[in-house]
Amino acid sequence: MLDTHYATERATRNLADFLNREDVRSQEILPTARLYFIGTEFSNLNYLVRQRSQRPDQNVLHYGSHPLAPRMSSVAPEALELPARALADDLVQAYFLHANRGFPIVDEKAFMNEYTNADPGPDMPRPRPLSLLLLNAILLVGAHILAPEREDAKALKSVFFNRAKALFDCRFEQHRETYLQAALLLTWHCDDLEDVVSNSWHWVGVAARTAFGMGMHRDATPSSLTITHKRLWVRLWWIVFQFDVLISASHGRPQAM
Repeated sequence: MLDTHYATERATRNLADFLNREDVRSQEILPTARLYFIGTEFSNLNYLVRQRSQRPDQNVLHYGSHPLAPRMSSVAPEALELPARALADDLVQAYFLHANRGFPIVDEKAFMNEYTNADPGPDMPRPRPLSLLLLNAILLVGAHILAPEREDAKALKSVFFNRAKALFDCRFEQHRETYLQAALLLTWHCDDLEDVVSNSWHWVGVAARTAFGMGMHRDATPSSLTITHKRLWVRLWWIVFQFDVLISASHGRPQAM
């Protein structure tokens, strides 16, 4: 309860700090920073930003703010456990070899730098810490791929799903793109086809809402997002669209987009 209270208080303070800057301008949006999508001209946040900015650009809808602070969440200890490294390596390799090539949800090079904690070189920024949520979601897909030929992978499908879902539900991560990527990957698993809050149709809906909330449906070209992230956004947006069409059709239910 206290964690929820402090998280809400911190989020409110973050938004207030963003609006109280002397000039709300379009500074570079770094991967480690909070991103705000201010919405259309009818939204309150859009109006406040236009009033605060000394040089408002009507085409800019995405703004960067301060670096993300570490988040302390109450999460079950078992959700933080990891499999043996050899097994994890096999599952990660299976995911990138058989799944990510068709639907490039995750930037393989960036993820592997985080996974191996590789040194990017003297002139390159250090990779951000590995996301446990994204890792468990990738391990889940890898387990589904290897399940027909490996009993150890088959037995771990529900384990990785439960760990990823626990981390997702407690908002363990700060990066919203990670939630979008994880939601897409969680469409691979379903505990109960009749359970509308755990099947693939539910998860693609979560991914779509997250994408809309980040403003992926709007042109980010005028924003100060890095080139890498602009490309990632375009790729993720169209993957969400494809998943939404395919999964909604297979379930016979309305699309989220």
